[in-house]
Amino acid sequence: MEWRVAARKNVLKAMSAHDREIESRKASVRAKGEHPFLVVKRDFGFTKTRYHPHGPNQSPSGG
Repeated sequence: MEWRVAARKNVLKAMSAHDREIESRKASVRAKGEHPFLVVKRDFGFTKTRYHPHGPNQSPSGG
């Protein structure tokens, strides 16, 4: 099995321009494929809870 995963930044520096273009296309495909999963996960509540210590539109002193 051959994995087609885009190379890391330090490996890209040593590549030719043609190989960098191929890696860029791999990264583009990955980004387009991952976005719908992020949207679906967010719809089903898979987000981290954010901490809001002072409530909306209030300063830390409570005013």
